[in-house]
Amino acid sequence: MKFIIILNNLIMFYDSNNVQLSTNVSDISSENIKQKYESFGWKVLEIDGNSVGEIDAALTIAKNEKYAPTLIIGHTTMAKHAIDINGNSLEGKISTHGQSLSKAKGSVQHTMDKLGGDLTNPFNIFEDVQKSIAMIIEEKVEAAYTRPISPLNNCVNIDLSSLSKLEENISTRRASGHILEHLALKHDNFVCGSADMCTTDYSSYFLKNTSAISKSNSAGRFLQCGVSELTMAAIMNGIALHGGFIPICSTYLIFSDYMKPAMRLAAMMRLPVKYMFSHDDFRVGEDGATHQPIEQEAQLRLLEKIKNSNGNPSLYVFRPANTEETYISWNKMLSLEEPAVILLTKQPVESFENTNINDKGGYRVDNVQDPELILVANGSDVGLAIKVQTRLKEKNVKASVVSIYSFGLFNTQSSEYCRHILPSNTMKYGITSGVYSNLLEFIKDENKIYGMCTYGMSAPAESLENHFGYTVENISSQIGRSML
Repeated sequence: MKFIIILNNLIMFYDSNNVQLSTNVSDISSENIKQKYESFGWKVLEIDGNSVGEIDAALTIAKNEKYAPTLIIGHTTMAKHAIDINGNSLEGKISTHGQSLSKAKGSVQHTMDKLGGDLTNPFNIFEDVQKSIAMIIEEKVEAAYTRPISPLNNCVNIDLSSLSKLEENISTRRASGHILEHLALKHDNFVCGSADMCTTDYSSYFLKNTSAISKSNSAGRFLQCGVSELTMAAIMNGIALHGGFIPICSTYLIFSDYMKPAMRLAAMMRLPVKYMFSHDDFRVGEDGATHQPIEQEAQLRLLEKIKNSNGNPSLYVFRPANTEETYISWNKMLSLEEPAVILLTKQPVESFENTNINDKGGYRVDNVQDPELILVANGSDVGLAIKVQTRLKEKNVKASVVSIYSFGLFNTQSSEYCRHILPSNTMKYGITSGVYSNLLEFIKDENKIYGMCTYGMSAPAESLENHFGYTVENISSQIGRSML
């Protein structure tokens, strides 16, 4: 299936009334919107936005445009025709922007009388308007029955079963890249974009089996978005709303900050956008604290706690610990109707024996019976927890490791399953590479969670682990003190 670029069918209205809530726009900005959008390659039309005739004419021109999107700048008058009790005009007054007409010292009665309205029958629809609406509805009904069904309405049937066994002991971003490579090869309903990070977030693997979208190439399915995360996220929302395609967008986790408004809208609107964020903790190295996410995971997980209209988490967050969990996470993400995020490591992570792995968001990594202590972690911290478990065993402490790679998914499971994985009467200790609050809902005691309490620093991953105490020796000692 081709991803057809037809920007000429994009028409945007810009209401230019020069009034803000607290001041006139001209007091704080001299930006020339017309020149700005023309520099972007848009066709720009300026009209009297209070004239129905000019609006209609502008729409006709915009609909006939063949090569560019169109911006229609309507120069309008705030509170047009509004008057006060003495008949004085309130047009263009700042006071009318953010409050009712009466609070702006206007007269609803006098204004309605001037406009020919009737306050005793405020929902009356004039006869000529009723006729126009009836004609429009009739035209749309006829069009609905005669328009051919678009192939974009077809459901996408995802199949990862033929994916060969993935590499072991690699970064989860590389494991995720292999999955994208497979999806691009086997399914033509995916569109993937990256904010100038494809060679390092490994979304470039998707490019192996397609090409980049360009003005001259509408067969491509990869969007090179440039350093523009918010724009990328907004475009993916639009693709999801259009239907038929499954949009994936990728960048570093730290840059999710720029995407939050669009991600929040995706969560509200239940848009199945898939977000792939690599470089998911302080171990990313010499780029320093500016590129090391500390609180970003916690911010995203807040949306897992907010329910959508169907009662599900408005967004799911996955943080896999190894190749197998990455595969399980993607498989689950693709089955969800909600937006989903996968957080991936830059650094390689060690594979481990996890025969209990499932698609319930959390599971017991080992088969330790009646443990004295449960170590709770996810992502790259699971490998560290397993090493801590071994050290505790040497000290005659019987510990078990639990990986909760998706909190939202885990919390949708039965209470019996959750209690089986995290029994309430067993001591727990959490390890997270982000702020301690990431695990607070499972541990309940911040003194029994080892997390970050400062921003990162610029150094190699191993040096950072030593500096911040993410070592077997230090965490084992912390656990020993918490168990006293």
